[in-house]
Amino acid sequence: MFASKGVAGAGVKDIAAEAGVTAGLLYHYFPSKQALLLAVLAERGFLPELLEPLDAGREPPAGEVLVVLAAGFGRLLAGYLTARTTAGELRVHDTQTAAQMLLSVIVLGQVTGRPPDPGTVVELILHGLALPPDLPHPTEQ
Repeated sequence: MFASKGVAGAGVKDIAAEAGVTAGLLYHYFPSKQALLLAVLAERGFLPELLEPLDAGREPPAGEVLVVLAAGFGRLLAGYLTARTTAGELRVHDTQTAAQMLLSVIVLGQVTGRPPDPGTVVELILHGLALPPDLPHPTEQ
């Protein structure tokens, strides 16, 4: 529900119905929707993977932490895109590649010191570069 409706849009009743339980049962285990979200992220996100070296009492090098972060964000983003595809908002596509493209553009912008406009990047990924068939080419106007 969080992936398909977003955190704000997913109500506790929606979440309970999707899980096949009552809202009361959810509140028995989770005092709030935020607590449930944190539990989901802890179980299915990459936070435990990231915190594991810290729990072992060592400070992992940046290269190790950044790899876990990049892989984790990629999985979360691909999962979100898959959920939006299933919901019928996005056409069927290779969600892994789309997630990689988005993250690559962001990382490249940080490395070069010229981060792109996030809205423009999302617009290009969502709508591509092709002119819709029902619109005339700009040079024909």
